[in-house]
Amino acid sequence: MTSPSTPRTAHLRLLRGAALLGPLLLPLLATGLPSCTPDAEEAPAAAKVTALRGVVTSSKGATLEGVKVSAGDVSTTTNAQGEYVLRVPAGKRTVHYAKAGFLDVQRQVDVLDGKLTMHHPSLVELAAPVPLDTTAGGSISGAGGVKLTAPANAFVDESGKPVTGMAELYLTPVPANDAATARSVSNFSITQNGAEGLLESFGMVDVQVKQGGKRLQVAKGKSVDLHIPALAAANKATDAPVWSFDEATGEWKQEAAVAPAAGDGYAISVPHFSLWNVDKPYTTGCISGRVVGKATGKPLAGADVEAAGVSYSGHTSTESLEGGRFKIFVKKASEVSLSVVHGFRGGVVKNVTSNDQDEPYARSVDPATLDTRHCVDIGDVTVIEDPWRDETPVTVDCSKGGPTLSGCAAEFSAAIQCGVPSGSCTTKVTQDGQASTTYANGVKIVVGSVDGKVSTTAYGPDGSKCYDAVMTQNAESGFSQAYTVPGKGVYTQIMSNDGYEFQCPSGETTKLTPVETKQLSACQAPGPQVDAGQCQIETPGSCTSKASCKANEECCRISGQLTMCTPAGTCASLDAGTLP
Repeated sequence: MTSPSTPRTAHLRLLRGAALLGPLLLPLLATGLPSCTPDAEEAPAAAKVTALRGVVTSSKGATLEGVKVSAGDVSTTTNAQGEYVLRVPAGKRTVHYAKAGFLDVQRQVDVLDGKLTMHHPSLVELAAPVPLDTTAGGSISGAGGVKLTAPANAFVDESGKPVTGMAELYLTPVPANDAATARSVSNFSITQNGAEGLLESFGMVDVQVKQGGKRLQVAKGKSVDLHIPALAAANKATDAPVWSFDEATGEWKQEAAVAPAAGDGYAISVPHFSLWNVDKPYTTGCISGRVVGKATGKPLAGADVEAAGVSYSGHTSTESLEGGRFKIFVKKASEVSLSVVHGFRGGVVKNVTSNDQDEPYARSVDPATLDTRHCVDIGDVTVIEDPWRDETPVTVDCSKGGPTLSGCAAEFSAAIQCGVPSGSCTTKVTQDGQASTTYANGVKIVVGSVDGKVSTTAYGPDGSKCYDAVMTQNAESGFSQAYTVPGKGVYTQIMSNDGYEFQCPSGETTKLTPVETKQLSACQAPGPQVDAGQCQIETPGSCTSKASCKANEECCRISGQLTMCTPAGTCASLDAGTLP
C-alpha cells in the first residue's frame, strides 16, 4: 500500500478506497468466496500469462499479415497489423516465422514464466525468380552481384529423384551490415569444439531453387559454384571461413576453412542450397541495462533487446529478465545500434560503444547470477509497455453442475459466510477515518488500519463477530489477507497474478488458477448484491466548500458524495478533488 506522510492521511486513503470500492469483502462467487481489493490504484494486475508476443515486419518496415509463427506443435498467424501471440511454455524455444515470398526466420527465444516475452522479427523478401534450365545448367546472375553456375543435370527433388526442365532460381542477398536486414537473420551464433561464439558476416546469400512450388536440392556428388559479393570492398576478409545454415538444427555449420577471394567477393562451391555466409568468429564484450515501463515506472521484464553492429556486420538478441535487467553480447570495442522494445511503437534505439573487455559468449544467461561487471552499462531505458491483455474466453459445461469449491477453499468459504454482506447499506465515518458499513441483511463491516495495514472486522446479523482480517500487500501486485475466525483459527487467502491460494488452520492448502476461478463464476447464479457506490454516507466534518472548513483546512471530495475538511494540501496527496 502507499506509504502515507501522516496517520490521518493513511486513514483518508483507506476511506477513499472503501468509498470507491465498497467493503474489502465482496462475494466473488455465489458460494461466498470473497474478492478482496485494496485501493483502486493498487489493485492486482491481470492474471499472469506465459506467451510470446510481437509484431512481424518486412526488412523495409511494413507490417506483415499472414506470417505463420510456430514453436514445436504450437502455431499461430499474424493479424492484419502483423501482431501475434504464441502461447508456449516458459524456457528456451525455437521459434519459426514463415510467409510465402519471404525468407524464413528461426530464432532462439527465452520465454519468461508468467510474462509476455516480446520478440519483433523482420523478414527479407525473396529476390525475383530467374529462369534456370536444370537439364542444361548454366550461369545465372542475380541482384547485387550474386552469381550461380550449375552443371547439367545437377538437381533433385525432395525425395532425391533427378529433375529436368525449367525451374525458378532465387538468389537473395542478405546484407548483414544493414540493421533491418540483420534482424531477419535467424542468428549469428555457433558452437565449435564445445565453445559458443558469435559470427561477423562479410557476405551472405540465400539460395533456393523451386520447380512447381517445391524446393530442389543439389544432386549427390554434384556441386554448384556461387559468387557471394563482399559487403564492403575495403573490409573484405581474406581468412574468413564458409558457413551454411542448417534449418533442421538452427545452427551454422562450417563448410570450408577459407572462402577464396574472387573479384569483389568470394567464390565458393556449394553441395546444397540454403543460406550461405562468409563469416569470422569475433571476441565478444557485452552491454547491460535495465528496462523500465513508461506508464508504471517499474522494471519491465520480457522486452525485446536487439543489437546490430555499426562498425561490424552482426546481430544478437535477448530479453529483459526479472527486475528489467538485460545483458546482450556484442563485438568488443565496437559501435552498436541497440534497440529496446516492448510495445511495438514505443521502443528506444541508441548507439552504444562496447568496451575493450572480453566477456565469453553464452546463449543462455542465468537471471539469478546475471554478471554484468564487464559490460558497458547504459542505465535505465524507458519504453512504452505493450497493451495486450489475456482475454481468452473460458468454456465450461454448466448443464452438469459445473465445478464447485473443494478442500480448504470450501472450508474457508463456509467459515466466513456469516460476514457476507447483502443489500443496501449505510456507511458511518469516524473523525479518524474509520469506516463502519451496515447492510440490509444485518451484516456490519468495519474498515480501519493496524500498523499501516488495512484491517477488516465483520459482524453477523446477530451482532456476533464473524472474523478479524488484516491485509498485507505482496510483491507483483498481489496481496494476502489473514482471517481470524472465532473458535476456528486463522485462514489465509492469498491473491496474486497466479490466482487464489487458501490456507486453513489445519495446514491444508487449496489453489485456484485464474481459469478455474472463471469456471466457478460461470456456473453460479449471481451472489448477494452489494452496490457500495449507493451507500448512504454519514461523516463528521463534511463540507460543501472551503468556506465551511477551518482556516487551515480545505474541502476535499474524497469520492462521490463523500466530502471532508482536511489539512491544507491533503486533497492533492489523495488525488481527490478540491472544492472551492
